[in-house]
Amino acid sequence: MTFFPNGGLVWIQLRPRTRPRIPSNEQRERRSAKIGPPQPDQHEAQSADSESAFDPNSIANQIKERKDFGNLQQKILHKKDSYNKIALILWISDTPLTSGQIHRVLEALDVRMGLPQVSKGLRANISKFLTSAKRQAGGPPATYRLSAQAKADFEARLRQDG
Repeated sequence: MTFFPNGGLVWIQLRPRTRPRIPSNEQRERRSAKIGPPQPDQHEAQSADSESAFDPNSIANQIKERKDFGNLQQKILHKKDSYNKIALILWISDTPLTSGQIHRVLEALDVRMGLPQVSKGLRANISKFLTSAKRQAGGPPATYRLSAQAKADFEARLRQDG
């Protein structure tokens, strides 16, 4: 019981202090056997497999080993147009790539183009690409590949410039 100066009474009931219960080793083992070892997230497993299989240097080497590499450098890689750089990489790789993978190929080619510029270039020309799906929060990143019409237009442009 506590007394206040104005004459009021308040009952305060205190709970007895109890110590937290520490489980024994046997209880810990049973609990961990039920739970099991932590499993990797399905998205993490997929992205780890696709990232480990992706080699930006192989795509960069395919571009560098072309007979018309000097022309590609002059007409595409050393120009400001981001779409043509992205289209060249997707055309050579012929597989769906994420914006991060495209960025790494450009780095392997020693072409300075930041990841935000790659994403903006993809977004500005989205009608020329086929995408895997819209990105969900925490989900796998979208992959891009050239549509058939964009591929034909790009090949025609290469023949015209070459």
